[in-house]
Amino acid sequence: MHSIESEKLVLATAMNTGRRPLLDGLLGLISASDFHTEMHGILWGCIRVLAETGGSYDATSVLDYTRRKNLFVGGVEYLASLVEDPLASAASDESVLSAASRIKTFSTLRSLRLMLQEATAMCEQGPDSLETVFSFIDDGAQSLRKTLHTSRTGPQSMPEIMDEVMNQMELHMDGKVTPATPTGYPALDNIINGLADEDLIVIGARPSMGKTAFLVNIAENISDQGEQVLIFSLEMKKTALGQRALARKARVDLSNIMRAELTDSDWPRVVEGLEKLRNSKVWIDDSPGLTIHDIRARSRAFVAKHGKCKIAVDYLQYVSQSDRSGKNETKDHVSEVSRGLKNLARELKCPVVALSQLSRTLESRTNKRPMMSDLRESGAIEQDADIIMFLYRDEYYNPDTKEPGIVELITAKHRNGPTGVAKLGFIGSISAFTDMGTI
Repeated sequence: MHSIESEKLVLATAMNTGRRPLLDGLLGLISASDFHTEMHGILWGCIRVLAETGGSYDATSVLDYTRRKNLFVGGVEYLASLVEDPLASAASDESVLSAASRIKTFSTLRSLRLMLQEATAMCEQGPDSLETVFSFIDDGAQSLRKTLHTSRTGPQSMPEIMDEVMNQMELHMDGKVTPATPTGYPALDNIINGLADEDLIVIGARPSMGKTAFLVNIAENISDQGEQVLIFSLEMKKTALGQRALARKARVDLSNIMRAELTDSDWPRVVEGLEKLRNSKVWIDDSPGLTIHDIRARSRAFVAKHGKCKIAVDYLQYVSQSDRSGKNETKDHVSEVSRGLKNLARELKCPVVALSQLSRTLESRTNKRPMMSDLRESGAIEQDADIIMFLYRDEYYNPDTKEPGIVELITAKHRNGPTGVAKLGFIGSISAFTDMGTI
C-alpha cells in the first residue's frame, strides 16, 4: 500500500523553487508521516521547515540542512537523481497533485489497517468489549475521514472569512437559516439568543431544583418547532422522562401519572397529551454506563440515519470512564467528557446541552445562588462550555420567599453575548416551566 514513484515525483517537484504555488498546495495536503519510505518522510519534513521559515528549499539547501541536523536522506547522488528526473520536470501540476493524493490515500489505508488490527485484538478480549470496540472504530474512522483530504487545517485570509460572514448574514436575512434554535422561553432567549450550532451549553443546579424537568421542557419546545432532540439519560429511565413530558402536556399532576391514579377529569387531558406526544421528535437513550466515546458514536449514527438534531446529556458526571483512559483522577475524566462534548458539537454542527452537578459547598453560604466555582471539577467545564447556566429556586431554601413558584435561570457565562438572569414560572406538580406571563 504505497507508491514509491508518486513519492519521488512529489519530492522532486517540491525542491523546484519555481513551482512555489504548487508546493503550498502540497504542504496543505500531505505530511511527513504520509510517506511510506522513512527517508522520503524525513526529506519532506526538511522541505516543509525550510519553505515555511522563508529559507531556500532547493536540493542544495535541503542537503545542507540535513547535514547540519545529522539526517540521512540518500546523499548527493540520490537528491540529484530526484531533481534531474525528466519525468518530474515535465509533470503538470495536475499530475503532481494526483501523485500527492495517491500518497495520502495509501497513508490512510495503512492507518486504517493498523486501526482494524488493533480492533481485532480488542475483539479477542471477549463480548464485554463490544461497545468499546464499536466506539474505537467509529472514532478512528471519523478521524481518518477528517485527514483524508488535508494534512492540517490551513489558515484563511480575512477577506475569505468576511465572505463567509456576509454569506451567513444574507442567509439569516432571507430566512433560509436561523442564527440559533429558540428554547421556547423568550426571557431566556433574550439573553442567550437560543441554542446555537456548535455550542456546548452546561446547565447546573443542586438536587431538586428541576434541572432534568427543565431539560425535558426545552426538548419538547424544540420538538414543537419540528426539530429533533436526542437525549442521553444516564440517571433516569426513559419512562420517567416520558412521565414528566406527559404530565406537562396533559397538565395532570405527575404523582397521579406515576401512580396511575387518574380522576375522571384527568383522563381526557391524558389522552390529549398522548396524542400530542405521538408527534414528538424527542428521542431518549437511557443505556447505562455510556462513555463519551459511546455517546459520540451513537450521536453520529443517529445523525446519519435521522438527520440533524440537538443533543442533550443528563448528566455530565454520569458519563462513564473510558476503558482506554486508564486510571485517571475524576477531574481528568470530567475534562475528557467536557472536551468530548464540545468536539461533538463542532463535529456534528449542533448544540449540545449537558446537565451538571454542583458542589454542596454552596449550601453553607448565606446566598445560595450558584456560581461557576460551584461546578464540580469546574476548570475544564468553564473552559469548554460556551454557555453556563444555573437554576435557582428561592422557595426551596426560604419557604417564606416573596417569589414562590419562580425559578431563576442565571446565565453566568456566555462566550458570544451577555450574561443575566431570566425568571420563569415553575409548576412542580406537572414538571412545567412557563413564561411569567402564562402562570
